[in-house]
Amino acid sequence: MSHRPRFTRAAHDAVIAHVLGEPGHEVGGVLVGGIHDDLGETHVLGAIAALEATSERASVTFTHDAWATVHAALERDHPGREIVGWYHSHPGFGIFLSDHDLFIHRHFFARAGQIAHVVDPHAGTEGVFGWTAGEVALLAQRPIAARRAGAVPSPRNDR
Repeated sequence: MSHRPRFTRAAHDAVIAHVLGEPGHEVGGVLVGGIHDDLGETHVLGAIAALEATSERASVTFTHDAWATVHAALERDHPGREIVGWYHSHPGFGIFLSDHDLFIHRHFFARAGQIAHVVDPHAGTEGVFGWTAGEVALLAQRPIAARRAGAVPSPRNDR
């Protein structure tokens, strides 16, 4: 069984603003909130951009400095919350997890309920991946505009 991802509007908007603000290369960050095994849900209540990450057209690397800044922001801005996943962009490449992305998810986001949010700013699409029966699988995919406009049911709460 997989955990259903539920994004607040603020968390989702923060991810989309970061990705759309840097459409020429991959960017990323972490998702913060809580994993609720009893509900089978992952609540994404915020996002922290990894601004110190090394970014190129087709890759983003979370450096030691990026992680240090992320953890400082987590303690300062999101007390009582935990890292529930990560996000990154695939500008013009589509919604999928590369072999490198899968390595990152399997080794650093291995807890049931942790998710990966991928956004393609060129295609205007996004997808969420998570753990299903011990494997990483696509949980949801949709156009960004439809989700932001509320035309498509989304895995988020409007808190």
